[in-house]
Amino acid sequence: MSYLVTAPIYYANAKPHIGSLYTTILADILARAAILAGESPSSTRLLTGTDEHGLKIEQAAKKAGQAPAEFVASVSKSFEQSFLQFGLDRETLVFAHTTDPRHRQLVQTVVKSLDQAGLIYKKEYRGWYCVGCEEYKEEYQESAAAELNVEAPSCPLHQHPLSLVTEPIYFFRLSQFQDDLIRVIESQRFRIEPATRRHEVLSFLAQPLRDIPISRQRSKVAWGIDFPLDCDHTVYVWLDALLYYLTFSDETLDSTGAKPSFWPANVQLIGKDILRFHAIILPAVLLALDLPLPNCLLAHGFFTVEGQKMSKSLGNVLTPDSLLEALPGPLATEAVRYLLVTMTQVGEDADITLTRFQDRYQAELVNGLGNLTQRLITLAVKAQFEVENWQALSGSTTDEASDHTSDQTIDQTSDQTSRVAANFDLDQLKLDPNQPLTLTHQLEALWQQFEAINQRLSQSAPWLGLNPEATPAARHQAEQVIAEELNTLRRLVQVSLSAVMPVTAQTIETQIATLTPVALFPRLSTLKR
Repeated sequence: MSYLVTAPIYYANAKPHIGSLYTTILADILARAAILAGESPSSTRLLTGTDEHGLKIEQAAKKAGQAPAEFVASVSKSFEQSFLQFGLDRETLVFAHTTDPRHRQLVQTVVKSLDQAGLIYKKEYRGWYCVGCEEYKEEYQESAAAELNVEAPSCPLHQHPLSLVTEPIYFFRLSQFQDDLIRVIESQRFRIEPATRRHEVLSFLAQPLRDIPISRQRSKVAWGIDFPLDCDHTVYVWLDALLYYLTFSDETLDSTGAKPSFWPANVQLIGKDILRFHAIILPAVLLALDLPLPNCLLAHGFFTVEGQKMSKSLGNVLTPDSLLEALPGPLATEAVRYLLVTMTQVGEDADITLTRFQDRYQAELVNGLGNLTQRLITLAVKAQFEVENWQALSGSTTDEASDHTSDQTIDQTSDQTSRVAANFDLDQLKLDPNQPLTLTHQLEALWQQFEAINQRLSQSAPWLGLNPEATPAARHQAEQVIAEELNTLRRLVQVSLSAVMPVTAQTIETQIATLTPVALFPRLSTLKR
């Protein structure tokens, strides 16, 4: 068995933004959840990287006064360093480069295979092209085909006029796969989430599919993979980019284009702006190659700032660095991981501001998890717990808790205390690596359990039983309450939190193991301005 989660490859023409960070952190959480669910690190992969070819790269490199190869190497490095800074698991991460010779080899092999299957042809093409999207805009094809001069439409995403391009290029017979695509999507053999995105794709497929360009003339786009059927052409960057999933899902791919060992992906994560490429074009190519389809494709929404799209001209662009600078302490990157993936339900748009980000940091991490951890361990120290044997007071040992969290229900109700019963199933809090839509709900449920511990502590007031004048029976009850709640916290951290905030989870476990209470998340007032 193996587990593969993929994020897109990011276009190497600018530094990372919070959208790319969000997708990649989400992928890392799912990979870690797979390991928690029993997958070994050696059989788990998180695949992402940088898309390093195309006209946009050529233009950006020229503007920077660099050769394209030099330019993409620098930008790609900034992506990888940024992702690692935010805690991606180095053991499972595969960071791909489409300039890798292995990828060039696979792309050319795929093109030849498609050609041998009669799925490629050449014709003169005239269409509107967006350099920012590196995409022909098929929705404007009718006006592009007109012989009359027409006003250039604007790209809906970039709000820039499109370029009218006329050139002889090679096409892939996408139209032949329309019925097959509808069938695999409707049957959920190829699962698209959320349902709104699946309906969007099926609605698009209700109209006749057009065949798609898969090459550009070298005279217009030189920075790309050589098109193996024609030396005057390069491979269209979107076909190049989509095939990265096949190249890098197997580190030992051979020259025959053998089936990748980690493919198919358990979960593919993308932004909704590239939905059609991943929900229509890539599956069609996979069907043509007789390769399996991904199990699940999840398209998440966009981030906006106070209802507006992020824009350099508006001065409202939030970067990974700007999020870090808004939070204090050594666990700031961990806080960003948690806050970013819980800003909205997975799959939906999210509106974000630094103020809202900081408010949730204060409420959920400083006053919530951080305060709870320090409060419990401080009570354990006051109760003079011994590091070696305090677990016995809660009725379970560390090993027992670790071995049975998958099938035990915590029911720590005691008739001898005034605590509210803590009835919940740990299985329901375990993050499911194959059901990414449930992630936000599961984290909400986890934080409700942290709050429930705080509420039970307030109701049972175990600190009263630690007073010198308390009876031996009252002290025993207080110690039992503290030990049980400390053990509950530890088990919650092991089962769910460690996938989302791995360093925080390890820090909490160390503090519990050594009974050393240290503040996890500094207050915002300590932030250096």
